[in-house]
Amino acid sequence: VQGWGECIATTITSTSEESVGYTNTFSGTSGAAAFVAAAAANLQGIAMKQFGAPRDPLVIRQLLVDTGLPQGGYDNVTKSIGPLVNLRAAIDALVVQPKNNTATDRLWSSLPRDRKKN
Repeated sequence: VQGWGECIATTITSTSEESVGYTNTFSGTSGAAAFVAAAAANLQGIAMKQFGAPRDPLVIRQLLVDTGLPQGGYDNVTKSIGPLVNLRAAIDALVVQPKNNTATDRLWSSLPRDRKKN
């Protein structure tokens, strides 16, 4: 799961002590790391509330992949960067039993029945 970011504000440092501050020119898929981590944390918080325990990280990862939005690469042909997080769809899939025979469904069906909330 990834996303392409542009003009991301972040801290910078340089080799001289005088150049410490901020920039808004950071870009690329690395900029999505915080966004993806926040989505995963959000889903784990919902899982804790809904099921009383967090989901396995592999389940969360697969859920984000299965519900993500397809995107092209930076050249839209040869460099696919993977799906963009669709948090609303991931939340919906987490709290409602899946029925589409995806990898998430298979992971879901492996959970003990008392952990599922229909």
